[in-house]
Amino acid sequence: MGKLLAVVLGALLVWAAPVHGQVHGISLAAEKLLLLPSPVVITQVIDARPTPGAVGWVLKGPENAPTRADVVRGVGPEISRLLKQYLKPEPGARAVVLRLTQLQIVEQPLRLGESATAEVSIQLWAEQPNGYAYMGQAAATHGSKAMNVTTEHAGNITRALEKCLWHLLVQPLPETLPAPQPLATLQQPELRQPHTRFAIETDTVLRPGVYRDYLQFRNNMPEQLASATISSNQTLRGDDVVTAKPYYLDDKGHRTEPIRNVWGFSDGKQAFVYFYGQYYALERTPRAFRFRGPYQLSPEEAAERAALLAGFGLMGGIKATQRTPSTVTYEVNLRNGQVVKHGTQGLSLDLVQTSTESTSLVVYCRSESGPAVALAVNGEPLASALAAAGVVDIPCTESGAEIVLCVGSAPDNCLRFVPERSTTNYVEVRFNGTAAPSMRRVPGNLGEMHVRKLLETQ
Repeated sequence: MGKLLAVVLGALLVWAAPVHGQVHGISLAAEKLLLLPSPVVITQVIDARPTPGAVGWVLKGPENAPTRADVVRGVGPEISRLLKQYLKPEPGARAVVLRLTQLQIVEQPLRLGESATAEVSIQLWAEQPNGYAYMGQAAATHGSKAMNVTTEHAGNITRALEKCLWHLLVQPLPETLPAPQPLATLQQPELRQPHTRFAIETDTVLRPGVYRDYLQFRNNMPEQLASATISSNQTLRGDDVVTAKPYYLDDKGHRTEPIRNVWGFSDGKQAFVYFYGQYYALERTPRAFRFRGPYQLSPEEAAERAALLAGFGLMGGIKATQRTPSTVTYEVNLRNGQVVKHGTQGLSLDLVQTSTESTSLVVYCRSESGPAVALAVNGEPLASALAAAGVVDIPCTESGAEIVLCVGSAPDNCLRFVPERSTTNYVEVRFNGTAAPSMRRVPGNLGEMHVRKLLETQ
C-alpha cells in the first residue's frame, strides 16, 4: 500500500508541476510599424540587452502559472524584418545601427482581467569610416488591458518600438557627433544601471488620485478629478495587514462610487496597491514600498499541496498548510510594477533605466487644407512646421513641469498643460479659414486613432 501511494503521489506531482524550461513564444509576424519617411536607413540591429535569455513572463492557465516568454524568431531578426518592411528612408538617408538595450514585458492580474506592459529602449549609432558614433537614445512603454492579455504582448512591443523611433527620427539629426567606437563596443551587453530614484521616493508630498498603472505611481502623478476626492474604509486584519475599500466623495462629502480595477490609489496620506482582490496599504522604507498580505502559493507549492490532498486526504491537506505562513511581506518593484515577495527576485528581470525618462507630445492636424504653421514649445521654435493633414512628434522630458505649446504667429495662441507621464500626449490643431488655428488636448486612444489614420493615408 505504501509503494502504491508513493507511485500515485509521484504521478500527481509530475502532472501538476509546471514544465521547467517551457517558453511562451511571441510572434511579431502580423505587426506593422507606422512611421514617417525616415532621415536614416537602419542597416543592422544589435541586441545588447543585459538579459537576452527572455523578454519577460506571462501567466498561463487557470492557476496563472508564470512562464518565460521570448520572441519566437529572435528579437534582433524580428525587429530587423519590421524595419526593412516599414521604415522608408528618404533620399540621401544616413546609415545607422540600431542598438537594442532593453525589451521587457510584464503581465499582471487585475480584479477584472489582466494588464500587459511592454518597455523598449534603443540607441542609434551612425556609421563612420572608422567606427560608429552615438546619435541618441529613447525609451517608451505601451500597455493594454483585457480578460486575457497573453496575446497582447506582440502589439505592445511593436507600439513601444514605434514610439522610440518617433522620438529619435522626428527631431533634426545631430550636426556634430562624438568620437566613434568600434563595433565590438556596441555588441557588448548594456551594463545594469544603478537604481534610479523615482518621484514617489523623493517627493515630500504624496499626491491624491488613482494610479491607472505603476508608472503613475512611481512618478507620483495619479489621475485626479477636479470635482471629487478619494476616501476609503480601512481595516486592520492582524499581522499588520491593512486593506482598504476606496471610493469617490463629491464636493459635499457624499460617497458617489467605488474605485475598481485600477493598479492602486492614494488619498494624499497613504498609497495603496491592488493585489489579489484587495487594496493593501504601502509602507515606505529606505529601499522599497512594502505591505503585508496573505501568502500566495507558488505553482510548485500548489502542485505539492494538490498531491498531498489527493494522496493523504485531510491529513495531507493539514500537513501542507502547516508548511506555509498565513501572511508574508511583499514589495513593489518600481522598475516594472510587479509585486514580489520581500527579499526575492520574484519574476523581475530588472529593467535598465536611463537617468532621464521622456514622454512624447504628438501634434496633428486633420484639416485637408490650410497654411503650414510654426510650432514653439516653451518659447523655443521647432524646426518642424505643422501642415494640413500633418503630424509632428515632440519629445519632452518627464520633469512634471508645465509646458506651453504655441501654434502660428499670434503670441497668445498657446496651450498650457502638464504632460501625462505614462502615455503619449495628443494635441489636435484645426485650421479655421483666416482665423488663428485652434487647439485642443485629445485623449490618448482617440489621438492614437487619428494619427494612425493620417499616417495610413500618407
